[in-house]
Amino acid sequence: MKNLKLVVALFLVSFGAFAQTESKVYAVVTKADWCPTCKEHGTRVITEVLPLYKEPVVSILVYDVTDSETKKASSVALESLGIDKEITKRNVTGEIAFINAKTKKIISRISVAKSNEQIKKAFDQAIIKSKLN
Repeated sequence: MKNLKLVVALFLVSFGAFAQTESKVYAVVTKADWCPTCKEHGTRVITEVLPLYKEPVVSILVYDVTDSETKKASSVALESLGIDKEITKRNVTGEIAFINAKTKKIISRISVAKSNEQIKKAFDQAIIKSKLN
């Protein structure tokens, strides 16, 4: 339940801010309550890595595929940004997808099972790549 509250809080912050942002990168965390990888690594990534990356450079969104209700609710922000097709075409969980906010194309993906340092490096590389386009 604690994990769900953290994810919902992140989602609400992202959802409320995405309309006004000039983000360079959308970082979309795909998760599910039934996903073993999400259960094992989600809290660590949410508390130790995601807070390091903020607007206006990165917008963090959560795509929760736990069930049809969470999937539908979390799809709203993705659809509004025009990135829903990029995210929903793969059937994976426990992953962060980095999308160029301008081109709407996926820059890279990384599993939340990777170390904090590897995930931070992926964030930093995505930000650099987004500036090149």
